[in-house]
Amino acid sequence: MYRPKKNRDRVLHKLAVMRQRIVELEREEARHRQTEALLAAEKRILEMIATGAPLPQVLDALVRTIEEQSPGSLCAICLLDTDGKTLRHGAAPSLPEEYNRALDGLAIGPRVGSCGTAAYRKEPVIVADIAVDPLWQEYRKLALRHGLRACWSTPIFSSQGEVLGTFAIYYRKPRYPDPHSRELIEMSTHLASIAIENARLQSATLRRAQQLSTLNQLSQTLTAVLHPQQVAQEILAAVQLLIPGAAGRLFELDADGKTVHLVASIGLRNPQGGLKRSFRLNEGLTGVAFATRQPVVSPDLARDHRLINKAWVAEEGLVSGIILPLCYREQLYGSLAIATRSPHHFDAEEITVLQSFANQAAIAFANAKLYATLEQRLDRLQTLTRLNRLITSSLDMGAVLHEIAQAAATLMQTPAVAFWLAHEARQTLELRAFSDAHIGEDIPIRTLRFDQGFAGWVATQRQPLHVADVLADSRIVARDWWQAHQLTSLLAIPVLHEDTLLAVLVLLGRQPFCLSPEDHRLLDSFVIQAALAIRNAQLFQEMQEQQQKLSAANAELRKEIAERKKVEAERERLHEQLLQAQKMKSLGTLASGIAHDFNNVLAMIMNATE
Repeated sequence: MYRPKKNRDRVLHKLAVMRQRIVELEREEARHRQTEALLAAEKRILEMIATGAPLPQVLDALVRTIEEQSPGSLCAICLLDTDGKTLRHGAAPSLPEEYNRALDGLAIGPRVGSCGTAAYRKEPVIVADIAVDPLWQEYRKLALRHGLRACWSTPIFSSQGEVLGTFAIYYRKPRYPDPHSRELIEMSTHLASIAIENARLQSATLRRAQQLSTLNQLSQTLTAVLHPQQVAQEILAAVQLLIPGAAGRLFELDADGKTVHLVASIGLRNPQGGLKRSFRLNEGLTGVAFATRQPVVSPDLARDHRLINKAWVAEEGLVSGIILPLCYREQLYGSLAIATRSPHHFDAEEITVLQSFANQAAIAFANAKLYATLEQRLDRLQTLTRLNRLITSSLDMGAVLHEIAQAAATLMQTPAVAFWLAHEARQTLELRAFSDAHIGEDIPIRTLRFDQGFAGWVATQRQPLHVADVLADSRIVARDWWQAHQLTSLLAIPVLHEDTLLAVLVLLGRQPFCLSPEDHRLLDSFVIQAALAIRNAQLFQEMQEQQQKLSAANAELRKEIAERKKVEAERERLHEQLLQAQKMKSLGTLASGIAHDFNNVLAMIMNATE
């Protein structure tokens, strides 16, 4: 009896060993099948990545694969936003849509559930029971309402060690990860890293290709455009191709090298907001860009101490920005300011592309300015020639001064130009010409005393006057009129002939005058032409007065000659009468003598007869 029992025990032991071996083989077979399934899944995911499948599609396939390998799990992938502070929805096909929407845009932090904390700590965060874990205090009700009890989250790292996002596995019951789960997490984070980096690389490559294409198109477009304003608009349109949704402003450096003015803008609600015309080197982002002649990047405009116009930036909702100086052949033409309304990382490669773009823009702007200068010179020459002809052909001083005023307003690009005619004897100025009838028709004062107002000051001092802010100047007259027409600046120049003041030329503007040497020469031409017109009119008036005096003298002389002729005729008549009288007297005497002699003869005859 003993031996059979011993044999039975031996048999049972062998059966137990065999059973254990079978179980181990089954487990090994299961692990082998799991491994094969994982390898097949990994291969499938890698093939999707290699063939350029969209990132959302790849991540969705990865999440579903893990859920198949771990029954009861609900997986999710979140992507870290470019700001490095928030998580965005990547893929979570099995989680409730409401839950996904609630966590999209989740800010990372030390106690922000599993995913927000994992991204913040840059390490795995295992929460076995959401109901009691303090990390889920803020989002506990949301998770429990959707039946979620456990959440294990692991950061997804790039090849450079940067956090790209998180991979999370949820369960509807509290639990800790087992070795198989850890293996799944390791594989999924690895594949997710490859997929995200590859998608970013593809996106960057596509973006760079688009940028290069844009640069090429811009180069072709800008060579065909010669108007500065149109060039500016083309540049800003290209900005939105390089950085979709970006806002931009193009500034031109004024001739003084210290002030700028806005040429064009795009994507802004209030383009003129926060403008600061004058600047100092190294002051503000633009000042730094001008001083260094290098791009100035601001990832966070709101916190950038160099930014001056923060209120306007906040009003526009601008977040990140870059200032690009426009330089060509060592000459600075202005700056291009680009800003985004979401966080934007300007990497070295993109900055290089943008700087190349800015260089092309500077060349185009320089060419357009050169062409505009040539056109402007031709236009100015034609205008001056026309005015010279008018001066030599017309003696209507009012009409000539009006033409000069209109030409000055147009060529100097100022709202209005006026001429005040000087009367030195009376020490007064009379408004004789205004380029814009609408502005000039309601001016309340048309006669000024010398030393009254800005023009009167110029008449007294005999020197030019530039007032950048007329409303702040005590010499202002007719303040309401200035304000009604939104005129804020003035440039007045005396019109002199030798030492005689002929008039005062006044330019009225809505911003301080900043004249180039070419502008000064043009203004001098207008002053000379005005002097010629006034002198011609004065000489013509003097000639007319002399002619009138000569005509009066001639009339008087003719009258005197007529009187003299009349007296002479009377004298001749009297002389004739006198001669006739004398003749008659002589005849009378002769007749008397003859009669006497006849009487004597007759007496003798009578006596003889007797």
